[in-house]
Amino acid sequence: MALFVVVVTFAVCVRAAEPAELTAPVVVREDAETATLSNGVVAATIKKANGNLISLRFHGSELMSRGQGYWNIYGNIPGEKNTEQKPTPSVFRISQNPAQNGGALGEITLLFPYHGQTNTVPLDIEIRYTLHRGDSTLYGWTIADHSPQYPAFNIEVSTFVMKLNPSVFDYLTVDSRRQGEMITGTDWVNGELLNLREARRITTGKFKGRVEHKYDYAALFSETPAYGWSSSAYKLGIWIVNPSLEYINGGPIKVELTGHIDGKPSLPADPTLLFVWHGSHYGGRGVQINAGEKWRKIVGPFAIYCNARETHTAMWQDALARAKREQQAWPYDWAEAPGYEHAHQRGSVSGQLQVRDTQAPNANAGNAWVGLAQPPYEARFGRNAPITIDWQIDGKHYQYWTRADATGRFTITNARPGRYTLYAFTDGVLGDFSRADVEVEKGKTNELGELIWTPVRYGRQIWEIGIPNRSAEEFRHGDHYWQWGLYNLYPQEWRIRSGYFPDKIICL
Repeated sequence: MALFVVVVTFAVCVRAAEPAELTAPVVVREDAETATLSNGVVAATIKKANGNLISLRFHGSELMSRGQGYWNIYGNIPGEKNTEQKPTPSVFRISQNPAQNGGALGEITLLFPYHGQTNTVPLDIEIRYTLHRGDSTLYGWTIADHSPQYPAFNIEVSTFVMKLNPSVFDYLTVDSRRQGEMITGTDWVNGELLNLREARRITTGKFKGRVEHKYDYAALFSETPAYGWSSSAYKLGIWIVNPSLEYINGGPIKVELTGHIDGKPSLPADPTLLFVWHGSHYGGRGVQINAGEKWRKIVGPFAIYCNARETHTAMWQDALARAKREQQAWPYDWAEAPGYEHAHQRGSVSGQLQVRDTQAPNANAGNAWVGLAQPPYEARFGRNAPITIDWQIDGKHYQYWTRADATGRFTITNARPGRYTLYAFTDGVLGDFSRADVEVEKGKTNELGELIWTPVRYGRQIWEIGIPNRSAEEFRHGDHYWQWGLYNLYPQEWRIRSGYFPDKIICL
């Protein structure tokens, strides 16, 4: 019977969508424990008690494992142990009712209000799921709200995690260099534990001898608009698509985990798809929310995109095309929540950045990253000394970034009204540019004109090693920031010729 079910699922996965499916209305159904959003293409079932995505069916095929899809905000009240427990009980509502909009759009919201519950996150947390007519995308978003009367709280990591069906998904795509068939959960569990918990040498299966580590699949979000899993047998895929970087800590330089085989020591160890919207990896820092402080952040809506194509490459390319459409549609006109400003409620900043450096007369601001962020501020975590939080690690506030054109001309669009510091950095120039007190007004463009960037120097430069571009890619393995265990190759890679090592290395 199990084999028969798999065969039927395959047939459903590869067929084209029927016209009736594409025009079917969105429907919300609920019982005491769950709510389901469906539109004839996708059906998503959510557990009311915790907001977990317990089922996601695409053309009838179940994409989720028993591990489900769950959200967490992990941190601590200063002086207390860490927790990711959401306040309970939850409050369910249909925030956009398809019965009232002709079946075009359905959305459910689960609110977890804080009332001083012990060992819980002292935030009011909303989890939302949204589905449109005829679409194969389920949108997820979350809102964290801290009232002034709540205790202080330090956020360390915040994620959305999807545990996927291991009988369906076997192929992970991060980017052009990292895509391929993955080990199985059994391979992982049977693997040889190496010098840290997340690293194992595979001892079974077709990838026997390979070292596997979840950091192998870390990526720079600004260069990874869509990543996900696909199925060799059933020709379908599931992808995380972020339409904006504004809610991710670290702006365009943030590197985070994307997916891997679950690192459990025992089965099930499922294919895992991650969206880490606030992460501590690769130099990230926490979010410090003080007692008496009002703070609110909206994360998403981001897209959980399902597709079906004949090859893994075709599915990935289709997901990249979908990512481009999502970015062009941001901010979404259909998203309704306090603090989620639409395009007409936001503003823009324009200007032209020019580099003036007598020691590097050819330096220019072409293709520079230019952004709006909060100025540096101090934060203290635990008993550690205060640290300076700047745009490179800030996740407490929104950030808005764009690329300048070849002449250094830029326009940052869709920023929330407020006062920001404008930052810029580009290849070949040390440090970054900043200009304080840049105002963004609703419905207006603040034209800054020509901005002259004179890089800071402390004397005459004699020589340099490498390229100042926030990458080490010009050095051996410098572009393999995700690859664990390279230090194990040090003796072999310093070998000048077979059987010979230099007696000494002289550094000047």
